[in-house]
Amino acid sequence: METKAMDRRSIFPWIAAACVGLASFAVKEVTPKSYAQVLKPWQMAQPNDPTPKKHVPAGTTDASDLLNQPAPDFNLSDVSGAPQALSAWRGQVVVLNFWGFWCDTWKAELPYLKDLSEREGDLGFKLVAVSVDGTRLTEFDNHKGTVMFPVLLDVGGTVRTHYEVCHVPTVVIIDRNGIVRYVKSGYPGNDAVLSIVRKLN
Repeated sequence: METKAMDRRSIFPWIAAACVGLASFAVKEVTPKSYAQVLKPWQMAQPNDPTPKKHVPAGTTDASDLLNQPAPDFNLSDVSGAPQALSAWRGQVVVLNFWGFWCDTWKAELPYLKDLSEREGDLGFKLVAVSVDGTRLTEFDNHKGTVMFPVLLDVGGTVRTHYEVCHVPTVVIIDRNGIVRYVKSGYPGNDAVLSIVRKLN
């Protein structure tokens, strides 16, 4: 069982790398601006860039202008067409998981996110997935009945830009007061996410 879990986790790095390479092409399908045009120059660096813009202690978060700043509010439609606003979850810790349907990491993440969502009631947080595109959405249809957390569509790329997302997946964790406390490119694993959630509760 442990070997299987390790094997599943090990696929994230190389799939994520492929998604980074595809980003400039996939996003063009859903927004008039190219991916590069909506990013700051420093954001184009790879996650292992030894000179991030800000110093952040190892093992905590990626460098981001968002850290310790108010989380940008948004109102997006979910995959069923219902509007969902970040402000509706104020007072809860919110875990935002940015993915792209054009990038198969969402399929690899899904079992972990389902397990994570089962802990919402116990730990008092809200898990929300935000897709940076609306392509290949039909592939998600078969999962709708088994996904208990909101999956939102940022087709225009506005939320992705405000949250400085340049790689998928990216995880952003917001505290009860609406302040960004954690940003990580690549899914860090449920244990890491839950550790942050417990500290913020």
